[in-house]
Amino acid sequence: TRLHRQPGNYQDPRFAPNGRSIALSLEGEIWLLDPAQNALTRASFDSVAGRPVWTPDGSRLAYVRQVGPRVDLRLIPADGSAPAESLLAWPDRSLWETVFTPDGRNMIVRTVGGPGNRDLWLVARDAARDPAPLLDSPADEVAPAVSPDGTQIVYVARVNTQRIMGISLAIGSRLPAAWTSMGRVMLAGLTDAQLEEFLERLAFAGLTMQSITDRDALRSEIHTVRTQGYALIDQELEEGIRSVAAPLRDRRGRTLAAINVGTHAARVTLKELRGVILPDLLSTARSIESQLAKR
Repeated sequence: TRLHRQPGNYQDPRFAPNGRSIALSLEGEIWLLDPAQNALTRASFDSVAGRPVWTPDGSRLAYVRQVGPRVDLRLIPADGSAPAESLLAWPDRSLWETVFTPDGRNMIVRTVGGPGNRDLWLVARDAARDPAPLLDSPADEVAPAVSPDGTQIVYVARVNTQRIMGISLAIGSRLPAAWTSMGRVMLAGLTDAQLEEFLERLAFAGLTMQSITDRDALRSEIHTVRTQGYALIDQELEEGIRSVAAPLRDRRGRTLAAINVGTHAARVTLKELRGVILPDLLSTARSIESQLAKR
């Protein structure tokens, strides 16, 4: 279905949270498209704007502006009631993907700078504090992402190693939250009411003979993860694969993300996973959280 009859070089279309309008880039500006009315409304006045992203409540739009070597991230009210404000400016880095955290108070931003490094940063929406580095990676496979319905985990960064899974994983890959270590860490960060809603919606189709397929048993396991501060999966996602994950929390104890290590069951015992790999993983998680605490 054609959403707008007028031809043009439309780029970066993004639906508003309520689904009623679309933010897009057109000829260096940000525009709002109302599909019902087949009408375009200009939102920015910068001539060099692109990559619009909605705030979770749909009230504002963030976008990237580039003038010469200067690249900055700007924020405008979706209704045009105020001029754009600059949230972040870097003369030596390019800004790429941007996503808002669910509460709308922070953004995760991917930058490209230096010798091809792809880095992730946590940026406060009020721009009152310096960006906090979340990940420094020389690889291309780094991109922020969010699973809106909470039923899946989304890979935002991955360090390649010898392949151990039949499933091919890359940035943006999605796996069922109920049967992955990172998924259970994220589920453990939910409130009891949110967890119950998730469990009610979940289709209990086991992936392996080891998968937990009972609602009460899964609830109990997630409560255990919440108490002990990590999740360990033994061949529930795929036969022969074990993994352990730890949460990344903010200063208020809210789980923002998770990190994990996956191993082959024939090479690493459960004792080694808990006694050797887990302590290093928890130490790495605490190091990342110390950066988040500065926010």
